[in-house]
Amino acid sequence: MKTILAFDDFVLNRSDGTRRRFKKPEWHPEVSFSDPYNPRNIWPQSVVPAPQGGCMMIYLGVPEPELPLRDENLSVFLAWSPDGMRFEPYMKANPGARYPHRIGGAGDTVGTCVLYDKAEKNAEFRYKAVQARYGRIDGKPAGEPAYLLGSPDLIHWKRVSDAPVTPSYSDCYPGLLRNPRTGKLQATVRRRWGERRICLVESANLQSWTPPRAILHPLPDDEPVTHLYSMPEFYYEPGEIFIGLLWKQVMPFDRIMEGPVTTEYAYSYDGLMWNRTGAPLFPEKNRGEYGAGSAYGIGMADRGEDMVFYMGAWLTEHGGYPAGSTTEKRSNCVMIPGTLKRNRFVSIDSGKGRGELLTQWLRLKMPELKLNAVIPFGSLRAEIRAGAPVEGYTLDDFLPIAGDVTDAPLRWKGGGLEKFVREGRWVQLHIVFEQSEVYAITGDFDFNINTRGPVYDFL
Repeated sequence: MKTILAFDDFVLNRSDGTRRRFKKPEWHPEVSFSDPYNPRNIWPQSVVPAPQGGCMMIYLGVPEPELPLRDENLSVFLAWSPDGMRFEPYMKANPGARYPHRIGGAGDTVGTCVLYDKAEKNAEFRYKAVQARYGRIDGKPAGEPAYLLGSPDLIHWKRVSDAPVTPSYSDCYPGLLRNPRTGKLQATVRRRWGERRICLVESANLQSWTPPRAILHPLPDDEPVTHLYSMPEFYYEPGEIFIGLLWKQVMPFDRIMEGPVTTEYAYSYDGLMWNRTGAPLFPEKNRGEYGAGSAYGIGMADRGEDMVFYMGAWLTEHGGYPAGSTTEKRSNCVMIPGTLKRNRFVSIDSGKGRGELLTQWLRLKMPELKLNAVIPFGSLRAEIRAGAPVEGYTLDDFLPIAGDVTDAPLRWKGGGLEKFVREGRWVQLHIVFEQSEVYAITGDFDFNINTRGPVYDFL
């Protein structure tokens, strides 16, 4: 099955009567997570499926009140959730310890930016992380490259190999992904410490990695002194598309450690060439509210009926509390989960009047097309075109649908779509709608912009 998601016009020919609208998840601050053992701060890092079921969150903190909040004092902790929404400290990670949910220090060989690699056959390395050691090691600033770590249980970690993933030290969040297009493991990293743009490295054998290749830069129309801080990356299988949670930092002049950080959607059709959208995931908040200073997207997961996103929502900007702050330093960051209905990252809205969509050419393999849309007033019709509308499958022949639908079959008076499958001919789907939003079109089909060109298995 393929799902057409309208991130851009690659799979659509659309009229000027429509507009593209990127959607923010519905955020749930009522179930935000803040570790009671880390009352000053936490740094959420990643959320992955837990070995025992449910989800595990990996995060950083400094629970000892006598220690300053600096990189070299950071510890790594685990929190568990049965449903991916409500988390609590996982007190079984290190039984008998002062902090049983602590698994090590950030300067130790412990993974934090974690991938659950379901394609990995060796259970010892089912969980993977690209990790650069934080803070100061033996009194000196950490400076070694990042290495690939593996774990069977998120608690015990070791190096997968001695091959450096990055050529030098980099203090960014390294997003890790198994790319189904290439079969390789890849990571979004910085090329070197302080260079804030997004680069990509790849490995086919986990014994060597390609040199960093820049894939995303600040754009000329970005606000001055915009930096791209990091980008966790994910493969969204229903849409055969790669989605990045791109962290964008806007710095004050000559103050490299300060400024707000926001998260925007990025996307890719192959995981190698990436596009920015400029569309933020988190709503603008009032000063003093979580997320008003910075919002770092750390994860997304497919729960079937919906998607859940995870945001590290900070009171302050990247530099932390301003110098001379006299307010009580309550926890500076919480993790807030957000939900989004399946396939509803972006919609094509009908705009001011009537909107129209025309897909590129489709060759149906199964006799069904389904629509994900919001049609409050039943004002949507569709037709099958093969150069011209096909008799029995015109707009007037369409059997109407209405409401908030995520998987509604498209039907016509002319009957089912079996004859199009049998004939193997190329057709287009034409949709006319008013005061409605179309999110996705799902079916089993080949896709082509030019029917005389080669056909590819993916969009």
